[in-house]
Amino acid sequence: MFVRKLFVSLFLSLVTVLIITSPGSYFYSLDAFFFLSLYVYPFYFIYALPVSLLADWIASKIGKCSGIASYVLHAIGGVLSACILGEWGFAITGLICSLAYAFVNHLASLDRFSSWIKKGTIILFALSLALFIISYGVSMQ
Repeated sequence: MFVRKLFVSLFLSLVTVLIITSPGSYFYSLDAFFFLSLYVYPFYFIYALPVSLLADWIASKIGKCSGIASYVLHAIGGVLSACILGEWGFAITGLICSLAYAFVNHLASLDRFSSWIKKGTIILFALSLALFIISYGVSMQ
């Protein structure tokens, strides 16, 4: 389960940064891509990953409606991120990102993706680590 969560965190970190810095957005630049990577990646690993593990653990104890409970608990965790950041403007963003996390996690839990995830996690981890190191180097200049 942890490998699946690691894959989801890596995948969504990259997708989130790509969406925020996509062409036509306010943050469309390579510098913004590297700068935002320094904030998005740690957020997914320090906050979203433990919240997701906790949400799935609580949902598994519920039993009958564990799927719905997991989505609700992920959503609560996403909205609570606004409390931690102290900016209520991030509540909608946190809600969207947390529901995306729960959805990708659900897709990753399906049997047909299990072998692909094991291979993809290593590739995404290497790519993400390289991106984070490059981002740190770019931001230090």
